[in-house]
Amino acid sequence: MRAFVAIEIDEETRRRMEDLQNELRRAGIQDVTWVKPFAMHLTLQFLGEISHAQCETLQEALRQMPAMPEFWLEARGAGAFPFPSRASVLWAGIEKSRPLEELADAVRGRVKECGIAADFKLFSPHLTLGRIRNPRRDDALAQALAQAGAHFQARFPVREFVLMESRLTPRGPLYRAVERFSLAAVAEIP
Repeated sequence: MRAFVAIEIDEETRRRMEDLQNELRRAGIQDVTWVKPFAMHLTLQFLGEISHAQCETLQEALRQMPAMPEFWLEARGAGAFPFPSRASVLWAGIEKSRPLEELADAVRGRVKECGIAADFKLFSPHLTLGRIRNPRRDDALAQALAQAGAHFQARFPVREFVLMESRLTPRGPLYRAVERFSLAAVAEIP
């Protein structure tokens, strides 16, 4: 199965992300496969193809993680990978925070302990807006991202993370929650 570990976003953030996508569409950005709002998430660790046995081992390892306080994340601004003037992935940024880094590090540690050969590249928190089918130099895109991102902001709570299965289809990926893991908060979010 193809899998990843993620944080899901709340409905208000999904709505704001959709507004940001619409603003970029109005700016004339073309050749984009837009992520459906219900599928938006913050990936903590992409796992790739794992066996059912590896999945079960990882589930047990994630259940054993120490409790962490719940926390808030700030989504702010817009940009692109590898860079705005030659984009292949459009994103909304996530402000780095100590709780997010600790959660991501803990998940990565468990993945490594389970012997899963995942891609452990530098963690760059973001919410994917869309993917450009034919990346090319486009200074207008960079300008549109800067303008749209200048006033984009959303705040959402993190109470759990999710081990997700991803099935690739001609209409895009379909996600299914394999298991949800509560942070078992010490502090409560009001």
